[in-house]
Amino acid sequence: FKSSPTIVDGTVFVSNYSLYAFNAETGEQQWRYGADELFWVSPTVVDGIVFIGSEDGNVHAIDAEKPSPRWISDVSSSNSSSPIVADETVFVGGGQGKLYALNAETGQEEWAFETGDYIGSSPTVADGTVYIGSDDTNLYAVDAETGQQEWAFKTDKLVRSSPTVADGTVFIGSYDNN
Repeated sequence: FKSSPTIVDGTVFVSNYSLYAFNAETGEQQWRYGADELFWVSPTVVDGIVFIGSEDGNVHAIDAEKPSPRWISDVSSSNSSSPIVADETVFVGGGQGKLYALNAETGQEEWAFETGDYIGSSPTVADGTVYIGSDDTNLYAVDAETGQQEWAFKTDKLVRSSPTVADGTVFIGSYDNN
């Protein structure tokens, strides 16, 4: 499997070409979704909905109990970024260098923030700010409600590491070995 597993209510959700749900106790496959898409990223599960991006440029919201889509949103870009959900918004980076905010209920785009290059980092949200790295060598802080850039931190090489925020400090790795 290519993704990291997500475990919620006794079910393991993991992707490898398709999205799978397994019983955490027995290992028995409960369902499989998306035979035609390529799912490489880790799924996020919130309020009984599995959110995951696919290589064909879509973000899927799938019922966690059965492989039935609630919505599919075309962000027209391969998704190498695992989605995160905060305050009823799905945040996900796209391969064309955009950070997207989608309404978690409908999949409608709320805003898109453009970086200068490919995004292989997954976003983190803390205190109303979305943090994400980009191959344009920056770590970005973006207002979660408006999509406006708060600040950017420049490194010497691309940033594919996913940020972590602790005690008001943002931690991220860069290909510059820092």
